[in-house]
Amino acid sequence: MKNKSFFLSTALFIFAILFTAYPAYGRYQPEQADKGLGFEQPIYREGEVIVKFKKDVAAMTAGSIASSYVMRPVREFKILSRRKGQPYLLLKSDRLTTQQMISVLENDPGVESVSPNYIRRICAIPNDHSFDQLWGLNNTGQTVNGISGTLDADIDAPETWDISTGSADVVVAVVDTGVDYTHQDLAGNMWVNPAPDTFSDSLSHLYTDDTYGINAFAGTGDPMDDNGHGTHISGTVGAVGNNGLGITGVNWTAGIMACKFLDADGYGTDADAITCIEYAVDRKTNHGVNVVAINASWGGGGGANNDPLYEVISAAGNAGIIFVAAAGNSASNNDTTPFYPASYNLPNIISVAATNQNDNLASFSNYGPKSVDLGAPGANILSTLPGGGYIPPAIGDLFFDDMESGGGNWTTGGISNNSWAITAEKSYSPDYAWSDSPGPPPNKNYLDDTNSYLEVKNNIDLSETAGQDIRLGFRAFVALEDGYDLLFVELSKDGGATWGAISSLTGQNPVWHVYAYYIPSAYRTAQFRFRFHLSTDDTNRYDGVYIDDVGVGVSVGSDNYDYDNGTSMSAPHVTGAVALLSAKYPTEGVSDRINRILAGVDQLSSLSNKTVTGGRLNLFNAISPPLPPYLIIASAGSGGTISPSGQVYVPSGTDKTFTIIPNSGYHLASLLVDGTPVDTGNGTIVSYIFEPVIANHTIVATFEANPAASSGGGGGGGVAVGPLAVGLSALLGWWKRRRSVVAELARRG
Repeated sequence: MKNKSFFLSTALFIFAILFTAYPAYGRYQPEQADKGLGFEQPIYREGEVIVKFKKDVAAMTAGSIASSYVMRPVREFKILSRRKGQPYLLLKSDRLTTQQMISVLENDPGVESVSPNYIRRICAIPNDHSFDQLWGLNNTGQTVNGISGTLDADIDAPETWDISTGSADVVVAVVDTGVDYTHQDLAGNMWVNPAPDTFSDSLSHLYTDDTYGINAFAGTGDPMDDNGHGTHISGTVGAVGNNGLGITGVNWTAGIMACKFLDADGYGTDADAITCIEYAVDRKTNHGVNVVAINASWGGGGGANNDPLYEVISAAGNAGIIFVAAAGNSASNNDTTPFYPASYNLPNIISVAATNQNDNLASFSNYGPKSVDLGAPGANILSTLPGGGYIPPAIGDLFFDDMESGGGNWTTGGISNNSWAITAEKSYSPDYAWSDSPGPPPNKNYLDDTNSYLEVKNNIDLSETAGQDIRLGFRAFVALEDGYDLLFVELSKDGGATWGAISSLTGQNPVWHVYAYYIPSAYRTAQFRFRFHLSTDDTNRYDGVYIDDVGVGVSVGSDNYDYDNGTSMSAPHVTGAVALLSAKYPTEGVSDRINRILAGVDQLSSLSNKTVTGGRLNLFNAISPPLPPYLIIASAGSGGTISPSGQVYVPSGTDKTFTIIPNSGYHLASLLVDGTPVDTGNGTIVSYIFEPVIANHTIVATFEANPAASSGGGGGGGVAVGPLAVGLSALLGWWKRRRSVVAELARRG
C-alpha cells in the first residue's frame, strides 16, 4: 500500500535471504541478510515475454500472432484474461532474444503491451519449548542466539492471544520456495485441498494432486520446499501453537497454502509468480477457500506499475486478498530505487521493513518514507526449516553406507576438477568418509572452478513407497566460501539422466551435523538416484565437504529450526497479523484490516522518516476494538476554501461531506479525489460526499480568478457567477454527476 495517510489512535498508542543449507550449519550471521548466492543473476528470463493482447484479439488469434514471429505460447494467465477480457500469455522463442521479441511485438497491432519475464529472488504464553527465543512475539530483553534485546520491542503477541489465536478457516498463501508440509510444527496447520485436481494442464493451471498447493516452477501439484525459505516464513505465520513442540506462529491455528515458484537457489520468474497468485485467487473466487493474504518475501528491480505482476496483485485485492511484500535487503531507499512487488502503487499491498531486537531499523533493511509502510521483526528470527526426523542408520533403511567398505556404492565425475575420494582425515564413524578435498589443508583444500559430483552408483527402487515419509539423510562437515561455493543435494528419477536440486549447503560449519531431506513423490520411481554436486568459483578455497553415514529410509517428520535475518522474516509477521484480524473480524474488508495494522503501530524514532507510518507492527493495538477511524486530508488552494479542512477523521462506514466555496471573483478550477480529477461541472460543484468512508482519502480543491467581463455600450461590468448561484438545471446535473462519483468510490472501496 503506497502513499497512504493513516490514523494513530491515542487510546491504541497507550495500549531476505536465501537459505542455502538447513539447520545447524552455521549460516546465521548477526544483522546480515542473504541477498542471493553472491553471483550476478540476469534480471529476466532470456527468450521469454509476458504479453497483453488487445481486447478484440481472441486467445487462438493471439497464439497465431505468436507463431508468426517464431514464438510459442506456453501459458495463459486465466484470471487476468477473464478479468480484463483480453488474452495474457507467456511466450517463448528458441531463436529470438527477449529484446528482439519485445521489439517485434510492440509493433504488432494486436498487442497492447509486452514485458520481460522478470526474475525475482528471496530477500511468534504457549507451551512450545523454544517460545522464549521468539523475541519478535514477546521481547523481555532476553538474550537470543547470543544477542540481547530491549524490553517490549515486540509485536505484543501474548496480549493478543487472549483475544484470538487464529482460525483454520482463514487461509494464507505462502508464495515462495514451497513449504515442508511434513514438518512437526506445520503439518497440523497446512491447508488441505478437499478436491485435488486429477490431471495436469499448465495452460489452465491444473496440477495433479495439488493437496497442499502447487509447484508452478516444476508444473506439478507438489510444493515441497527444496530451499528452506518458504518453510521458515510459514513457521512465523502459523506454526502450530500450544503443542509442546518447537515454536509457535503469530497464529496458533491457520491454513497455510503452499505455492512454490522459486527454485532451490531462491530464484523464480514473474510468470510462475503470477501462476501462484492466480491459483490463490481462483481458490477463493471459484472454490470458496477463504484466502485472506498472500506473503511475498521476494522481489527484484525490474518492473513497473500496470505490468502483468502488478495487474494480478490488483486482481487479488479485488478478490479481498491483502498482499504483504518484503521491502528488500539492500539498505536502500525504495522511494528512489523501487523494489518490486513491494513498490507497486496498489492499495492492497503492505510493504514491510525489518527491525531488530532493540527496535532499530535492521542494518540491511530497505526503507522508504513514501513507499514502505511499517517495520516488523526481521533480525535473528527463529523458525521452522525442512529436514530432520531421520538419522541413518535406522531400521528398515532402503540404502545405507558408512564408507567403511570402500567406494563400491559410488561413482564420481563432473566437468572440472573432480577430486572426490574416500579419506581417513575426517570421519563421523568410525574411520572413513567421502571428501571433495581429501588431505589436510591448506594444500588439500578444494579446487577453484570445481564442477564435480559424488553419485550413488546403482538405482534404488522407491516405486512402492507411496504414502510413506521417505528421506535422504547423511552426516556432513562443511567448510565452503559462504554464498559462492555450494554443495547441491540432487535427486534423479530416471537413473541419472536428469537431476533436480532439493537443497544446497554453503558457509562455514566445520563440525559434523546430520541433514535429512524429504524425497518428493515425483522421484519415487524404480530408478531413483541421488548425488552431491560441488560448484565453486575461482577465489577463496577452504577445507571443503566431508560426507559420512548416508542413508535412505522412513522419517518421523521434519523437526528442524534455525535463525535467520531479512525483510523476508519481517513480512510474515504482518501476514500473520492479517490472518489473525481476519479470524477475529471476518466481515471486515481489505481496507479495514490494513487500516487496523497501520493505525496500530508503535511509533519508533528509528522508523521516523523511514516508513509511511513511522512505526513497528503492534498486533494487540491492531486487534483491539473499535475499528480505527479513517483519515481524509482536505486542502484548498488560494481563492477559496474547503470545509472541513486539514486532517479529518471519519468513523468507518459513515458518510462525510466537504463544502467547497470559492472567494468572490473566483471559481472552482479542479477537484482531485485521491489524485484523480473529478468533474467539477464547469465550476458548479458546491460539495463532495464520501459515502460510505471505508478507506483513507485525499481531496484537493483549486481555484481560478473569473475572466474579466467584456465591456459594452454603457461601460458596465459583469459579475462572476459563483458555485452557490447556480440554476436548477445545473444543480440537477451536478447531482447526477455526484451520484456517479459516489457509486464509483463505493465500487473501488
